[in-house]
Amino acid sequence: MHMWKKLYKKLLGGVKINILWKKVHKKILAMGSTANLNDNFKRSMGDEGDCCSYLIILPDNVFHKYWDPVMVLLLMYTAFFVPYKIAFMAVDPIAI
Repeated sequence: MHMWKKLYKKLLGGVKINILWKKVHKKILAMGSTANLNDNFKRSMGDEGDCCSYLIILPDNVFHKYWDPVMVLLLMYTAFFVPYKIAFMAVDPIAI
């Protein structure tokens, strides 16, 4: 009898996970992908969306593909050169 209770609990857990996954899947389908994100944003903003929609960088934008490597280079500069400069370069005490 104990084995059937364990089996029932596992089966019930699997059913709950399946129902939860279906809800998540429906939400993903309802929200759409980034391909139509800009259109949804413009529709939701109406006339106001035209004034500032150029400020939003979408993930599939061409500019975004060039922006990421530039940011990586700047972060690498900050991560490596700034600590090196603080630790090993001489500081002019008169300038302080």
